Amino acid sequence: MSRPLRVLIIEDREPDALLLLRELKQAGFQVSHERVETPEATARALDGSPWDLIISDYHLPRFDANQALALVKERKLDVPFIIVSGAVSEDVAIEAIRAGAHDFLAKGHFARLIPAIERELRDVQLRQERTKMQEQLYISDRMASLGALAAGVAHEINNPMAVLMSSVEYVAKRLVSIQETCRAQDPNSDLTRRLQDLDEPLQDAAEAAERVRLIVKDLKIFSRAEDQQVEVVEVNKVVESALRMASTEHRRRPIFTKEFGEGLAVMGSESRLGQVLLNLIVNAMQSFADGRGNNQIKLATRVQGETVAIEVKDNGVGMSEATLRRLFVPFFTTKPPGVGTGLGLAICKKIIEEMGGLIEVESQQGKGTTFRVLLPRT
Repeated sequence: MSRPLRVLIIEDREPDALLLLRELKQAGFQVSHERVETPEATARALDGSPWDLIISDYHLPRFDANQALALVKERKLDVPFIIVSGAVSEDVAIEAIRAGAHDFLAKGHFARLIPAIERELRDVQLRQERTKMQEQLYISDRMASLGALAAGVAHEINNPMAVLMSSVEYVAKRLVSIQETCRAQDPNSDLTRRLQDLDEPLQDAAEAAERVRLIVKDLKIFSRAEDQQVEVVEVNKVVESALRMASTEHRRRPIFTKEFGEGLAVMGSESRLGQVLLNLIVNAMQSFADGRGNNQIKLATRVQGETVAIEVKDNGVGMSEATLRRLFVPFFTTKPPGVGTGLGLAICKKIIEEMGGLIEVESQQGKGTTFRVLLPRT
């Protein structure tokens, strides 16, 4: 089966380029290529397309392989750069290798060409995998630090929040008592009416304080390291908590509907299940096209055989078959650069599998997406 290979050939003689292409095709590569022979054309090619391999002659009419290699290094491209040239001294070849070329071969002597290319392609793949692993470790470390910070913030907010809520409750009780006294003395007095006007702002303050209390509670749920042990988890409670966390951060609020079964519990980590559901809800909220109305997300929990099913269903833009096939692949993302890491769903899948469950997904472009988490029922 042919292997695709995108090759940039820096060569002023077309017959020599055709010989190279013949060798590559005979080795089983499905080659797409571009031939250039000037610094300007080389720069345009490097900026215009991604390349798997660069093969360069050493001497060209207007520049040489070292200058071409400098253009590659300026752009910080990790692409195998192999020089295939005519009669060049050993000192020149060593100088090119020291400058960063990956190999130096003589024209017409192609016995080492294919092994050299395959070696360099393997090395590039290993470097890319190592870089991804380092990025994943960095992200994991950063998330752990953020979790510790969130736990600390939640702890620091708890005490003043408790004082605030008890004070609001005390003021509300005292206000009721004073209102009753004033109403008994003169129900139509100006003071009685002014005291009644305080009911609504005081109720708003109480609701706002309760909202902050719930946010603090949710932060503790999502950041507690000690919650990694297996325990009985109330599914509906975690769904509600994830919904509260998600609904605070989105400008274009969709309509949420809930359809919860009763008494649903699973064995696992409350914080990690919450992390999964928060991710799925936020993804659903981000699935709506700009300017589109009637954005809806349905959250449902139910018993399904011996499992508990948790569904997050949206009527957003949906996904293509190609996207669905790669959805849980680490670092795959459809979001713009700098917006998504491509780790969210891969981590969700890993968490659910560690809890003995699985994630299913159904989606059609233009018709929305349904994520279904299935966990063993307790």
